[in-house]
Amino acid sequence: IFCSRRDGCSLQTIYSRAASHWSPDARGECIIVVRTMAGAVFGAFVTDWPRISSSTLGTGESFVFTLKPNAARHVWKPGQKEVFMTCRPDGLSVGGSAIAMDRYLEKGSSFSSETFNTSGSLAEPVRGGKAPTNFDLQAIEVLKLD
Repeated sequence: IFCSRRDGCSLQTIYSRAASHWSPDARGECIIVVRTMAGAVFGAFVTDWPRISSSTLGTGESFVFTLKPNAARHVWKPGQKEVFMTCRPDGLSVGGSAIAMDRYLEKGSSFSSETFNTSGSLAEPVRGGKAPTNFDLQAIEVLKLD
């Protein structure tokens, strides 16, 4: 439903395009894929569609993943935090701090997530570490699953 190369770099456009594909009271699954300028590819499967909300969206079936440089999947387990996807006018985040992007889809960060039990950054999984990884976004896509 959204491709930054086609649709530009605006979080509001993601929200608008998502709203045109789902009715307000419907739940819908989507995949968010991020490519950084450094070449990392990672993302999330979320059991709800991105829209501005004062509450957390999604369920425990959501997960985050990396594709490049190493493929891995990180899932939620009962007892872990339940911050699956947070959508605000100024940013979107998945897993609390696993993936965070600004409103212009230019800058992001990734850090260990208590929701998905990641021990470090998805943007630099081989580095790990205690500090968040800030990154420049090259592209982002949001795919609707039917």
